[in-house]
Formats: sequence, structure tokens, C-alpha cells
Amino acid sequence: MRTRQARIAAGRRASDGKLGDLASALERLGGGKRRHVGSRIGNPEERNTLVSATEELRGITAFNATEVKLFFDQLEALQRKHSFSSHHIFNIDETGISTVQKNSKILAPKGLKQVAKATSGERGVTTTVVCAVSANGIYVPPVFIFKRKRMNELLLKGCNNDMIATVSDSGWINESIFVDYLHHFISFVKPTKEEPVLIILDNHESHISLGAYKLFREHNLHVLSLPPHVSHKMQPLDLTFFSSLKMAYNRECELYMVNKPGKRITQYEVGELFTNAYNKTANISKAVSGFRAAGIYPINTDKFKKCLGNISLDESNVSQIQESPTSVRETAAEQSLSELIDSQSQNATSTLENQTDMDVTINTTPPSTSVLLAEITNVPVIPNITTSKRGNKKHSQILSSTPTKYKLEEKQKKTS
Repeated sequence: MRTRQARIAAGRRASDGKLGDLASALERLGGGKRRHVGSRIGNPEERNTLVSATEELRGITAFNATEVKLFFDQLEALQRKHSFSSHHIFNIDETGISTVQKNSKILAPKGLKQVAKATSGERGVTTTVVCAVSANGIYVPPVFIFKRKRMNELLLKGCNNDMIATVSDSGWINESIFVDYLHHFISFVKPTKEEPVLIILDNHESHISLGAYKLFREHNLHVLSLPPHVSHKMQPLDLTFFSSLKMAYNRECELYMVNKPGKRITQYEVGELFTNAYNKTANISKAVSGFRAAGIYPINTDKFKKCLGNISLDESNVSQIQESPTSVRETAAEQSLSELIDSQSQNATSTLENQTDMDVTINTTPPSTSVLLAEITNVPVIPNITTSKRGNKKHSQILSSTPTKYKLEEKQKKTS
């Protein structure tokens, strides 16, 4: 396609309301940068997301051969016992969408440092969406969790008829909302004793409760949790679906801002915008690819063998890295002490050299014993940094098993 033809095609699509395709059409041109010397394609006012070192290290160390092997051993055991078919293996996960979209790249003159683009607001309100999909591409209708006190039916304006919504104080899922979602899930999937269902999900605290366990056992649901902090590697929805879904949602928000200038996106528009993006994104290929990429269906125990072989960071290295700030402060204190002693020795030596003509005998031999920094100057007391003790480390487990029931009963007794 030539440049002129691409511009005409992009202009026609822009007139139909598909303005975002203009930049992508120009970007796909061969040698586009050479032809458009005075232009560039960039993100408007990009922001860098800072991730704490501790969270990053947890993600690295949690994805190890021991945890992965434990997960696949339990998955194989459940598969041998119940022989789940592809339409009876589901992945459940949550994602967050905001009323303030993330703008896509736009075409701007080269050299322009700041490019403005309208957003719905400075800070948005997050809405949680619970999604579920099977290994053969069956999508369970999503559930919205709005950050509100009271439910309003207008929040579902423009949504599919089988989508439902609820509210919470934080906008995030909790134990009671997850139990309500399970009722929605069971009514759609309809598991039976002859055809049980396997659910793969992360080990978030909201997924582990006595109420959820009772539903698992009553409705023939076998639930296996993923190892902690491995969603980026082993969660099918995270691997192939959520990223495309959020990109489509951001495009819908951009089109809304263009078609309705000056109007903000509120919670009452989120459902319709998300539904438009969801209907375009939810397809069979993404679901099948997600389960295959995670090695869950078909089961591939060697899926991460090569990747795990390149990870050499163990728990001892992590503890050394986490303790590094204290050691750095101690090293800096030692260096300050040595520099102070050296500077005083040099000053004393230069003073003695200037007094060589004087008949004064001074002992220039440096002291044989070390000098404490506290004897020279006031040293501030650095308090010891104490970290809160973390609970027992979580592992992949079968949440519908009897041992899990005993643990949940003990937990309930302690809290009551």
C-alpha cells in the first residue's frame, strides 16, 4: 500500500469514527519515518509506573521450579481422577478498569515535547470486573463491582443482558462478593456429579473462605489455586485476554471523548464502554492460546523448564538484597570514619612540616589503636529497621479438599 492510498483509507475510517486507526495506518507504512521526517508517533504525557523492589523480587522468587512442580502435580492428579474436558476447565480472575482511560499514541510534529490529549479526568474511579473463561473458549458473563454504597440499575445501561453488577466500599472483591459470584458462575456452567468442573484461580484471600468451600463441595467444583505472584506466567486470562481487553476499552473511551466533547466518563458509562470492548475481544482463539501458554490445557509440565533454568535467584540472595540498605549505611559510616582520620592525619603532617624551623619536638607517629567515630564527633543513632513478620508462605493448593476445610474452620474459630 502506498502512502497516498494509506492516507485515503485512514481518512475514510476516521470519518466513520475510527480515529485511532489513522496513527496505526501511518505507522505500518514501510519507511514511514523516512517519508514523514517532520513527524513522530508518541505517547501523550507518558507516566512511568514505579514498582517496589520487594514486590519485584517476590515475583521473581515465587516463580520457581518447586512451586511450578507442585502446581502441575496437583493438576495432573485432578485430571487423572476426574478426566476434565476442555469445556469443563475454567480460569477465574479479576481486573480493574478506570473512568480515566490510558491514551494511545498519536501523530504529532517532531520535536514537540508535550502533546495534549483529552482524558475524562485527573484521577479515576476503579471498577473491578470478574471474568471467567474455559479452555475451549466459553466465556462466563462478567460481573462488575462498583465502588459505591448502593446499587443502581442504570449502572448496567448498555451491557449484555446476562451481565450483572454489585457494589462494595472499596470497589474490590471480597469473600462475600466472591460467594455471590460463584452462584452466578454455577447458574451459567451447571456442573454435575457426572461432569464436574475444574476452576483455576489465584490464591487471593477473597477466594479462600468457608462459604466458598461449601459451594465447591455442594456443586461439584474442584478448585486449584496458582502459586503466589505467578499470574504473569501461569494465569490464562492475564496471558492473552486482559491486555487486549484493556486496550480495546481505552479505545472505546477515546471515541467517547471525541464524540461527546466536554463530557466526562462516569460509572454510568463504564458498563457500556466495557461491553463494547468485551464483545470485540472475547473470542475462542484468545482463550485457547491462554490455556496453552500457561501449560494447563493440554497439560505441559515442561512448559517453563527452559525459563526456570535461567532463574538463579534464590531465597538467600533475596534476603541479602533486602538487607542491603542497612549494609550500605554501615559501609558509608566506615568510609566516613576512615576519610575523617586520613584528613586529620594529613593536616597534622602538613602542620609539622611547616614547623621544621622551630625547636619543638612533636611525636608524629600515628596512634596504633583505631579511633572511634563517636570520640571525634557526635554520631546520630540510626534506629534498627524492623519489618513486620509475614505469615506462612502460600503455595498452590486444592481449595476444595478436606485439609483446606480444617484450616478454614480453625481460622474461623480464632476470629470468632
